[in-house]
Amino acid sequence: MAGPPVDPPPPLVDEIGGYWLSVELIGPRGAQIEAARELASPPVTAALPRGGRPPPGELVGRVDALADALLWVDAHAFGGEVVGADNPRAPRPGGAQLLERGLVLTALVVTAEPGPGGVPNWPAPGELALPEQLGWRPAQLSAERAPLFAAPAARIPPAAERYLVVEAGHDLWQLAQLERCQADTCLRWAQVVTRAGDRFHAGWLPAFQLIPRADWIDAPVDAKSTDPSPPRRRFALRASARAAGRVHFALFEAEGEQIEAPQGLSLPHLGSDWPPARVQAFAGTLTVTIDGQPALSQPL
Repeated sequence: MAGPPVDPPPPLVDEIGGYWLSVELIGPRGAQIEAARELASPPVTAALPRGGRPPPGELVGRVDALADALLWVDAHAFGGEVVGADNPRAPRPGGAQLLERGLVLTALVVTAEPGPGGVPNWPAPGELALPEQLGWRPAQLSAERAPLFAAPAARIPPAAERYLVVEAGHDLWQLAQLERCQADTCLRWAQVVTRAGDRFHAGWLPAFQLIPRADWIDAPVDAKSTDPSPPRRRFALRASARAAGRVHFALFEAEGEQIEAPQGLSLPHLGSDWPPARVQAFAGTLTVTIDGQPALSQPL
């Protein structure tokens, strides 16, 4: 008796350049193979590398341009789910479909095909140019490392429940923010994508554990300084939590690339929203206002 039809093997490809896409999953082997097939939507082409070592995990296919590879990561980091009023459930890494299959996503992998001279066409950390279609906000950790979680909660879970670990040397982008509440306690979270080498990871960080690079405010340069290249001094304000009729923010200061431990700021606030907050460094004074009220004023 003839068995079920078998898909023909994908063609071998030996072009110079391009990017191989694969996915690293934990779970039943058959489900991994099926999931990888479903991730191969155009412009991904089904192909096998000719010679050399195959990409890690389950091979999905190949794209010609890095922009296409990044759009593929964006489409599948959270299974296409987005944060918003129409989606009360926080998107999970890889999306709900992987969970229904009993799978856990650990990485979306983009392997650069060696270009001329055998050198992979892969940007260094911090030098990755994003396609215009992506709404990723470049960010950095506020500490050397932080546990990455698969889902947000009203309180920070124990580090032992982490999904992965993010380090300061990884590329990091914020996609969206939301908060999770229990009784009168709410914690703000950031939905993120990170990159360590050729592996992209998706997950959630408490919002105060990362700082979008565009949120930094530069302090004025001291006109009396004799240093021709003084370290850049910067400040950033991040929302943290709401509890018991108060809102909490974290104020960060950095000199050069060194980020200091945050200063906590707290003000009374009623309601289910977040009040507007602003940090300014002007005329020798650092000022923070929350909900139009002064929360901090100190000399620079």
